[in-house]
Amino acid sequence: MIERFNIAPPGMFNRQVRGQSLFSPLVVVRLSDHAVIYVAGKTPINVSGDIVSVGNLRGQIASVCENIRDALDYVGANLDDVVRTVTYVRNIEAYFEVADERYKYFTNSL
Repeated sequence: MIERFNIAPPGMFNRQVRGQSLFSPLVVVRLSDHAVIYVAGKTPINVSGDIVSVGNLRGQIASVCENIRDALDYVGANLDDVVRTVTYVRNIEAYFEVADERYKYFTNSL
């Protein structure tokens, strides 16, 4: 049997309308013998919804990685469990200059 859990961990920004979350940053799909965790929409936003490290791509990457780490920790996983990420940037050359920040978190070289 497949079970699906939409999760908005406490301490993470969670926009709601009429008491309903507009977005689930975590979706856990539990199968009979394992679970798959989907993490989506992680941005450099703090719990208040403010963008952090404006103008500082390295700081924004660190913030996003910490948000992913915290989300995974909430469901008993960690960054070593991640098998794929997608990163959207406006300036790929600037990203390449600070990509090493990402590898401080994702040490298994995604």
